[in-house]
Amino acid sequence: MKKLLTILVLAIIAVSASGQDSLKSYKNEIGIDATPFVKQFFNLNTSQYQSDYQPEYIITYKRHFKPGNIRFGVGYEFSDYDLATPMTADINNYHYHSSAINTNLGWEFVNTLSRHWSVYYGLDILYLRSYLKNDAPYWNAGYANGIESKSIITGAAPLLGFCYSITKRLHLSTEIHFALFREISESRRYYIPVNNSYPSLPDDI
Repeated sequence: MKKLLTILVLAIIAVSASGQDSLKSYKNEIGIDATPFVKQFFNLNTSQYQSDYQPEYIITYKRHFKPGNIRFGVGYEFSDYDLATPMTADINNYHYHSSAINTNLGWEFVNTLSRHWSVYYGLDILYLRSYLKNDAPYWNAGYANGIESKSIITGAAPLLGFCYSITKRLHLSTEIHFALFREISESRRYYIPVNNSYPSLPDDI
């Protein structure tokens, strides 16, 4: 029981730094995505329930005004590690790298439903930039088949959210949005000979 209470307290503390029912006193709101904490609480830390969930926006910020709120969110992902080769005759070192930054900037209106509950709605402008380079997703006919890709996504997302105020400084919220976006991307495939017995091959773009 003590373990469950500790996880629940961590989840509540990690949610936000101000309450929706105290807009007159607190103008700035900072929050983080508490979904991993909630999943850990309900799954009781058992290994068979481990989640691969990645927060869309790790940190959020809101500035409260009388007609509505300015909202901003940012998320970042990064992976970088070496790849092992399954071929004993392979003389190369292979690497995997990926990174992505996801941001939003928007405006929301808030309607108070009761002392603890409120609903908010608005529109976000979205921007996502990602990069991937994988030297060896797979090997075939004496070559490591590498891939490199870049993409930029811009768009807009109407949103609807619900907020439950725990105290004047803490609240839990959840929201959904429908995104309309445009993506610009480019990629190439390249081939790395596993040893000097195989000739170099041109890239596929």
